[in-house]
Amino acid sequence: MKVGNMQTVTAAEIFATFCEHCNRFELLDMINDPLLLTEAATGRVLFMNEKARSLYGYTKTEPEQLFIGQIYCEAELMIGRMMKETIKAAEEGHIYTAYHQKKDGSVFKVQVNSKCLKFHGTEVLASLIRNITDDLRIREEVMMAGKIQKRLLPLDFVNDRLAMRTIYEPYYHVSGDLYDYSWDEERQCFSGYLADVTGHGLATALQTAALKALFRQAWGKRRNLTDRLQWLNREMMPYFTEECFAAAILFEVDCRRNQLIYTSAGINFFLVRSGKTTRVVRVPGPFLGILDEVDFEQHSHAYEPGDLICFLSDGLFELLPRKDDMIEPAGQDLFSRLEKLIRSPDCRDDATAILLAMK
Repeated sequence: MKVGNMQTVTAAEIFATFCEHCNRFELLDMINDPLLLTEAATGRVLFMNEKARSLYGYTKTEPEQLFIGQIYCEAELMIGRMMKETIKAAEEGHIYTAYHQKKDGSVFKVQVNSKCLKFHGTEVLASLIRNITDDLRIREEVMMAGKIQKRLLPLDFVNDRLAMRTIYEPYYHVSGDLYDYSWDEERQCFSGYLADVTGHGLATALQTAALKALFRQAWGKRRNLTDRLQWLNREMMPYFTEECFAAAILFEVDCRRNQLIYTSAGINFFLVRSGKTTRVVRVPGPFLGILDEVDFEQHSHAYEPGDLICFLSDGLFELLPRKDDMIEPAGQDLFSRLEKLIRSPDCRDDATAILLAMK
């Protein structure tokens, strides 16, 4: 198979063997994607539609002088292999990525969706081309945003009163989950929150950043958990559209009184492990960012030294096997179980957990 420029047969001579209907390739200019027709046996370019000519920078007649090797940047052996795989795939088609070259010499990455067709005995490769340069740049930006998100999260915490461990696993690079905490040495109180914003993209990353800033302001302005949530709900409305909202749970651990105080805003559950049993604690509370004025309720729970309290997003909670709000099987290490769940194929959402071991 030749893919160079040593052939003497012209595209016009190849077209001459086709019937009148096959020669009406100008109709392919109606296709809104770049389309490339090449002769399978020689690699000669037979046709580029208008979108393809615009993409590669050629005039209407210039493509007739081209061979596939002048478009692909790969070595001739690699180009030949791509073409053979397309011919072998026949009607099923062959999708792959490659580096292409424009007339001015600039190189860009493409996704090629190619099929082998027959025109009166001549095998022709029909290839739809998609420039994925922008897609790759967006992907890199999303990955960088995810790394920044993770670096901004606080480290795990331990003192003589409690130990905090966390699990944080975005579903797709950036996460809609966030958490934070603070330790008040004077009051011997550990307070924090877990929040879950709808979505997984860059817009969600910006919303979580805004929400994190508002949480810090709420913590500095008000001590009561319900007051913090009410202020937060009002202040976050400009950052959320009608389709977006957030769920959260706020908590405060009074280590002198062995008491957990908590308020829900859409995360309506948490886990308490005492002895060898782990149970679900249900708590009502509306979502954030939907209504301007909503009421939140504050609750309390007395714990014993050695108990484990776990706040988690629904991406993890829905995967836990439970019966009558008891987590099964009993007796297993909860942290290890949650780590296994985030790596299972069933985990299709952001997964975050805060585990507090009381001393």
